[in-house]
Parts: sequence; C-alpha cells; structure tokens
Amino acid sequence: MLYSQGGSELVKEIDFPVESLLYGKKAEFFYRDSYKLISHKVGFDAKHIFHGIFGHLPKTAQWLMALRNSIMKWFGFSVGDFEPNLLLENIKEGENAGFLFIESVTSKEVVSASYEKNMDFSIKNFRI
Repeated sequence: MLYSQGGSELVKEIDFPVESLLYGKKAEFFYRDSYKLISHKVGFDAKHIFHGIFGHLPKTAQWLMALRNSIMKWFGFSVGDFEPNLLLENIKEGENAGFLFIESVTSKEVVSASYEKNMDFSIKNFRI
C-alpha cells in the first residue's frame, strides 16, 4: 500500500526489516506492519524521527489524551505521565515518552513499548 501527498510518495508499506531488534520476536506478534518514510533530510537519525512523530501533540490531541487517561485509569490501565512536548534529549533508554516506555535507542533504531492488561505493543523507528 502506498500513501501519497501532493503526488509524491511519502510513506509505503514494506516487509518487516531483518535488521531490526524486534525481528527475532516477530513470531510472538499477533499483528504487525512496517512502513517506510521517504525523506530527504540529511543528518536525521532514528531518535530525530521518533521525536518528529511523538515529540509534539496539537492541543486537540492533548485534550483527547487527557480524556482517555481520565477514563482509562478507572479501568486499571496505566496512563503514564503525559508530556505533550517531548524534548529530543529526553529520548533515552529506560525513559518514558507519555504512555510509551523507551526500551532501546541507537542511531539506527528506537524501540518503545506499552504493556497493558489487554495488549502489549512495540513501536520501532528504524533508519534504513
């Protein structure tokens, strides 16, 4: 599947990258997908890409996350400390980015995850 904006290909679905830290765990996944972002930015590593996706939330999304957290805490789900403006220097192994726990950070890959009662999921940002 291909996603486009203004006639240029930005994101396309790809096979799960063999080089990923999560590749050995792929048999454990019930569902998984992989996408490739085509960018001409020079000097961006996986940490910059993670920050570009999860670093800032618009006011509407902040309001929706606050609503989600107020509802979900009553059902016993973790809500995490929600920081709408994640600083690049705070993207480190062992730190939290909202509800995501950052498991690994390298120049090629950032692996984050959330473990809940009803589902576990991992998000990987991988620089090809």
